[in-house]
Amino acid sequence: PQGANGERASVEWRVLEVKKGEGKALLVSRKQLDCRVFSEDGENTSWETCSLRQWLNKEFLDEAFTAEEQEKIVGDKDKQEKIFLLSLDDVTNYFTDDADRVAILTDYASSYNIEAKDYSSGGKVFWSWLCSPGGSSEKVALVGTYGNLAPLGLPATSLGCVRPAFWLNLK
Repeated sequence: PQGANGERASVEWRVLEVKKGEGKALLVSRKQLDCRVFSEDGENTSWETCSLRQWLNKEFLDEAFTAEEQEKIVGDKDKQEKIFLLSLDDVTNYFTDDADRVAILTDYASSYNIEAKDYSSGGKVFWSWLCSPGGSSEKVALVGTYGNLAPLGLPATSLGCVRPAFWLNLK
């Protein structure tokens, strides 16, 4: 869903990298699609065990992609995941600066009780989760509201925005 009332709309994706030799491209959502806690219990704060990863690879995957589209997503069989969040290294390497990392909230994400800020080019913005650990065991790194990097992060039980990524099979 992307509308404030949960209505469905196509997701716009941004291509971050194309690996022609491997026949795949890395895509990330142009907007922040949802707001979620990283870890519901606050104890499973690693990417491998967090509730956000489980949600992305079940409910989100099934809601956002048809079965045919899911077949075109290059999954990691060892990790049993198709959808993921970018890492701190990824957002450093794939985006040119803070402004390039900013992502506007969908109306659906804006409907959560968060302190979203108005952005100069229009729309609302808020911070979003990365899959990298933060400065302590209960924290997770993030991209700040205005695109700044926050490697020390916030507690994994905080409500943050989600910007999913995946590798698309181009073959």
